[in-house]
Amino acid sequence: MTRQSTHEVRGEKFSAILQKELESARLRLERPEKEIAREAGIDPSTLSLLKHEKDRRIGNPSVDVRLRLAIALAEPSKSELLAERFLRARPQPEMKEGGDWRKKFRKLRAKLFQTDIGSIEFGLPLFFDTAPFLIADKNGYFDEIGLRVTLNYVKWHQTLPYLVRRRKSGSDGLRVSVYNLVSIGDEPLRDSIAFCFPLSIYHANGFALLVRSATKTVDEYAQEHGAQNALRGAVAEFMREAGPDMKIIVAGTDMKRGAEAMFVRAGVEVAQLEHSFVVLDQFDALETFLSGLGDAFVGGIPQRIKAMNEGAVKLFVSGDHHELRFSKQFNGIVTSWECLGLRSGRKAISQLLWGWYQALDYVEENLRDAAQFIVEEMNIYAGRIKYKDDDFEKFWKSREYFEPFPRTPQEMEARLVQKSDYPYKPYDETNSFREVLKQIQLFLPRP
Repeated sequence: MTRQSTHEVRGEKFSAILQKELESARLRLERPEKEIAREAGIDPSTLSLLKHEKDRRIGNPSVDVRLRLAIALAEPSKSELLAERFLRARPQPEMKEGGDWRKKFRKLRAKLFQTDIGSIEFGLPLFFDTAPFLIADKNGYFDEIGLRVTLNYVKWHQTLPYLVRRRKSGSDGLRVSVYNLVSIGDEPLRDSIAFCFPLSIYHANGFALLVRSATKTVDEYAQEHGAQNALRGAVAEFMREAGPDMKIIVAGTDMKRGAEAMFVRAGVEVAQLEHSFVVLDQFDALETFLSGLGDAFVGGIPQRIKAMNEGAVKLFVSGDHHELRFSKQFNGIVTSWECLGLRSGRKAISQLLWGWYQALDYVEENLRDAAQFIVEEMNIYAGRIKYKDDDFEKFWKSREYFEPFPRTPQEMEARLVQKSDYPYKPYDETNSFREVLKQIQLFLPRP
């Protein structure tokens, strides 16, 4: 914006615009000026001086103050227009042409979105599709908006106890994590847990049951006996070889659910499997199976690739048999109902999502560097089976088992509306989470 064009559009004084907006806000929002000042992060006395321009020291307020006032005064969908009007009313030396002020404006909006939550404890079950949160923390996206987030590694099967553990007395923070939507229903603590919003979608054809090389696979059984009863026959033969003490090492409760579904389709009653599953986290499960313990292994795509590289074979892969594909899986943000019941809590979770979506853009544009950082972090918790940068890059680029991450809440919601295999709300409507999701959408770079 040139100086000439600024004078052409200026028209009003900053104080006149501010005075009009304050009067309008009192009528429209029924908020006193001191509350508006608090939301803008400035002192009420400063607001009064700005309104009347009585003090030359602040008669020409900074871009930062003007943007904060626009955020506090306007409805979310109109605040950017008000900010531009404030800025044009009196040029600022530090105001740059183009989108610079808009980028700063969006960060301020995200920062001022909520101010009551002191900190967030994020218990992160670490695997490839939660790893962008590592990038968000490393790149300071949470710090940029004043959100104090502490990332703690939490094993997948310990996620729900972590969420409901009593917080310290007087704590003003939240505790959140990532978990599988369907798996919550299988947990004893399910009534205490709120699934807030999905982050990733997994195709069901990614499910696989891995066994020792001596076992006959479904494909091999089909070649010898025909395809019609290949799954039933191969599973029965595997169970005979494993014996009554059969143990299946499972990387997470969602994988256990898939394994149970596979056995049921093979004609095995769930009651027969009551003592067969050993549920561990993704690192411990892979290490346990590759050390020689257990008769079979069920894990995510990265773990499956590693296990096969070490000699394990696929007894069954759902994607190889169209008639046996399972429902899609959805992983997303979870917290306790207590935390989600707080309006400031819902806003803080939306701020987390703001950092998440920034991180997705960064990974897409800097895949090599992001992969190196993520793999180094994951290998801290891995045992002798280490991950490589290429493992993450292949995962990120894969379209066979994993749908690309939606880049905004709106995009995720649009996908879920189209999916007949998602019979749930993408948010908890009774707690008005959709309301804050719509607002955080406005803070993101893309409309």
